[in-house]
Amino acid sequence: MKTIETLLFDLDGTLYPACNGYQDHCHQNIFRYMVDKLGFEDMKKAEVFWRDVFKKYNQTIRGLRAGGYEVDADDFWGYIREGPEKFLSKDPDVRVLLESLPQKKYIFTNCAEKQALQALEAMGIADCFEKDIFGSYFMDEVCKPEPAAFAKVFEHCKIDPHTTAFFEDSLKNIKTAKSLGMTTVLITGRTLKEEDGQQQEVEAVVDAVVQKPGKAEVQAALPWLWPQ
Repeated sequence: MKTIETLLFDLDGTLYPACNGYQDHCHQNIFRYMVDKLGFEDMKKAEVFWRDVFKKYNQTIRGLRAGGYEVDADDFWGYIREGPEKFLSKDPDVRVLLESLPQKKYIFTNCAEKQALQALEAMGIADCFEKDIFGSYFMDEVCKPEPAAFAKVFEHCKIDPHTTAFFEDSLKNIKTAKSLGMTTVLITGRTLKEEDGQQQEVEAVVDAVVQKPGKAEVQAALPWLWPQ
């Protein structure tokens, strides 16, 4: 088996389950922001518009700007991601996994860096990762699943995708990672169902499938992540 020297982790739906309420809370905040700040008539119309642009651009702020709306990034991210401590809490299984893995670990998310850090702090695992968080400000005009977003991280960290493992709940992002030579770990859950991921697709691009990022499950699927 090849040596894995670096680990990239997605945040939402990967380090905590997508069904715990926080993502739904953020989505409602997005629709409320679109009504309060951008002039949408009501939250239902905002949601219909959001679903179209998110499917195309994979990130709300990019989709809104592409639609002609002026969006202040600091205001947007602070508004939609408020209150992570109401939904996120410490999960000993996740921390045990992260502490046991000897590789450098980075967060790679389409969320803004400040709000990603707040989420990590609410879960009590911020100290398990390198200080550099790769989010929307770092990626600027690109985001996952675009290969250019991955390339920016590779270049900044001087890492080789062929010696990097990627933990993610979105099959779209997993597909890009696999095409770039990364070892891929899919966290199954609501995101995979929403993307209508088929078993044949999963088998083609995923090296390991786990229900959650806990040591027992990940070690059973990918024992070679740990030195023998």
